[in-house]
Amino acid sequence: MKKDTITLSAIAEDLQKGAAYGFDQIVEWRLVYIFPFVLLAVLLGVWTQKLWLGLVILLPTPYHIVCLFIEWKKYRAKKKAIKNIRNRDDISISVEKLSSIATERIYEPHMGFRRLLRMKEVRFYYFHSGKRWRIPVLYRHYAWSKDYYVSTPGHGDISVSGNEFYFISVQGQHDIAYIYPCKNF
Repeated sequence: MKKDTITLSAIAEDLQKGAAYGFDQIVEWRLVYIFPFVLLAVLLGVWTQKLWLGLVILLPTPYHIVCLFIEWKKYRAKKKAIKNIRNRDDISISVEKLSSIATERIYEPHMGFRRLLRMKEVRFYYFHSGKRWRIPVLYRHYAWSKDYYVSTPGHGDISVSGNEFYFISVQGQHDIAYIYPCKNF
């Protein structure tokens, strides 16, 4: 079986997609709280003709806007760290044995079909060393590989307990990580 070569630019591409997915989840989470307060404030302000009532309803919105700005700054720092992995000293590479894959319900507000949902089911990969990795929901993982690209559901199909994976993360920011099956790369 022929293996594909992982390059630093391919790692950077995958890490960037994973970081962008995480930031998209945070933006959706914060906007779920921002938009209803703004809409309610405008509707009450117009309906009652009292500006102060709209401003009182709008009070929680600045908190979420500030939190969103802080998360945006963290995302920019992650993007900068990913761009700086050209030097191999900036990344950590280990071979990990997969223990299990579990779907868990976590608190992550998001919009469902015409309503706000607070819980979300996400898939985590657990390794014997104690590390875990949340798989980003992407159209295509390893898109740079002409032979071994795979969808998110397909990633779970090729991952079996006991398989070995390269666990690659950015030094100092272990939430920026990606895994690669050793049998393919």
